[in-house]
Amino acid sequence: MFHTLIFVGNVGRDPEMRYTPAGQAVTSFSVACNRQYTTNNGETIKETIWFRVSAWGKQAEICNQYLKKGSKVLVEGRLTPDKETGGPRIWNGQDGSARLRNVLIPIADDPDASGAVAAALRLADLLDQDACFHLLHIGPPDAMPPHSLEGRLGNEIGRQGPLVDTIVEVADEVRADLIVMATAGHKGFLDALMGSTTEGVLRKARRALLAVPAV
Repeated sequence: MFHTLIFVGNVGRDPEMRYTPAGQAVTSFSVACNRQYTTNNGETIKETIWFRVSAWGKQAEICNQYLKKGSKVLVEGRLTPDKETGGPRIWNGQDGSARLRNVLIPIADDPDASGAVAAALRLADLLDQDACFHLLHIGPPDAMPPHSLEGRLGNEIGRQGPLVDTIVEVADEVRADLIVMATAGHKGFLDALMGSTTEGVLRKARRALLAVPAV
């Protein structure tokens, strides 16, 4: 059985080269492939798929020498599946803990998500993770508030729909390992009775969630 994967995109950050104990060079880098389309309702959808690429031997040395963040690159290779599930491979640390690969951050003007973005970046640094940060704005495309990822891997996703359901849906789409949300706590009696948006996402998403108090 044979399979090959070919895609074109932009390098997300400068490649990193290392050597195996046997002395073979290995260069790792990520590639973003962008797609934009319009739904039947006239909604513009922007998608970014990230691939983790490993080059070996002479190719590793060439990639490390000539590629840099932003380089346009065509990659041909094979997909490494997870041996247990057959799906995309999930990389684990030496202690068996899952690596942080995809972080979803819902953003809005109210509550201000700046603290949530900063907390997500700090967490990735503390865990020494090369994560991809997905900024989700639910509302008109031209109303997305600007946020800096400080040069990290990431993309912006614009959607419209119910807050909780849309966040959960996008978390599934991007295979988020973690959702980081700004929260203003309970606003009035209805929030106290029904629960905040953050609590609603926590109940439905069934994945790790970090709530960051809004400034």
